[in-house]
Amino acid sequence: MGDIEVLYFEPDILLRIFLFLDLEDLVSVEDVCADWNNLAVSQNVWKKKLKIKSSSSSWKFLLKNHDWLHLNYKESKSLYFHLASVIISPNFGKFIENDDLVIEYEHYAKKYESTNSVFRFIKKLKTYRNRKSEENLYFERRQRDHNVIVQMLPKTIMFQAPDPQRRFVMSRLLMFGPSAFPVMVTRAGAVVMAGAYYGRGRVIVLPHENLLANTALMIGAGLWVSGQDVIVDNGDNGHKKYLPKMTVDPQSRAWSRLEGDWVSVRVGPGKTVPTYECEFLSRSRLLEVKPPMYVTQGHYDEGSEQVLEYVRRGGGLIIGGHSWWWADQSANQRPRDQTTDQSEETSVLLDHPGNKMLTEFGLAFSKEMVESRDAAFPIKTREVPSVKESFYYFAAMRARGINYRKSDECIYDELYSQSKRLEKYEMFQEIIRLNSIHLSRLNM
Repeated sequence: MGDIEVLYFEPDILLRIFLFLDLEDLVSVEDVCADWNNLAVSQNVWKKKLKIKSSSSSWKFLLKNHDWLHLNYKESKSLYFHLASVIISPNFGKFIENDDLVIEYEHYAKKYESTNSVFRFIKKLKTYRNRKSEENLYFERRQRDHNVIVQMLPKTIMFQAPDPQRRFVMSRLLMFGPSAFPVMVTRAGAVVMAGAYYGRGRVIVLPHENLLANTALMIGAGLWVSGQDVIVDNGDNGHKKYLPKMTVDPQSRAWSRLEGDWVSVRVGPGKTVPTYECEFLSRSRLLEVKPPMYVTQGHYDEGSEQVLEYVRRGGGLIIGGHSWWWADQSANQRPRDQTTDQSEETSVLLDHPGNKMLTEFGLAFSKEMVESRDAAFPIKTREVPSVKESFYYFAAMRARGINYRKSDECIYDELYSQSKRLEKYEMFQEIIRLNSIHLSRLNM
């Protein structure tokens, strides 16, 4: 004990030791004794941990939207826990089984849910259920968020209307940010609903504006983006006392075959507005009114800065749209003799009106379509999609030399085919860096 007591007279040494600890061990340190706790509080050890994390590209991007340099001890700890629970880590436990990458937490959670005999998995279950690790925080939040978002939906859902007259074509969604996550994935691996944390706010993205009229889908999404993390009783319309009034953007753009161009349109009751209590509010008044949630379409970029600032300050955004038709029209309108230089090529990620906003969240409408047969196959809404569906995680694994099959890898081309343009923008720098490491490995 005498050797340990020496550390009390060298608080800087003890503090440096604390800063080497991970989340679980640092929480334990606070409970060891009053002296250690007092040192952690007086030195604001959690803010110092945030400073260390700020050197990481994934944390740096999210921290810039929080005034973390002026937080006290409790606020710093709360922010650290929050970010640890929403940022994908390449260090999640994993192993290879049948030549495929398996995420340990997801693997044992499924085993626990699908078997009556858990004795074989007790040790692993205790490891994952009882620890206060960053990995646990992340997967526990994923489960809670998913439960809130899909709570009003049936156990299976088809994103394609059976009536040919009502069918629409969706874009596949691309998730490349560390805080972006899939909510629903088709049998063929196309992400058709995704979410993200951004600043103090939350975002849900749908791959076609017609899905904004799905009231059951919008209620769960609305509860989540507005910060109402509650499971309500849908048998007696209990959601009404929790869900704030849906505030909807009355403006959008649509392709006019008559004019051969995109034209402004008014949004009203019908295919793209939920049959639920709504009020209309233009993007220009969003920061003035500050509604808890806002529904808009991703087909025009006027007022996008107001929308981004609204989410940064804690607003909840639901955005629906697609980019495959826009990409097709842009390609048709491009002059035949146009150079193929990356700097002059049209980029769906940078130039599509909706993606000018979405890419800030680490999400994008892809130019790739969801095949109609795939869209018509029922999706199990209660299953939480794997973290492997994230292209951020995919790129992080490839950078480490770990390869696994990704069914929609084709849309990854949109990230690295124009890497020279994308790397100039902060939100793409980390995913481009990871991809560059992978390519350098291949060329070794």
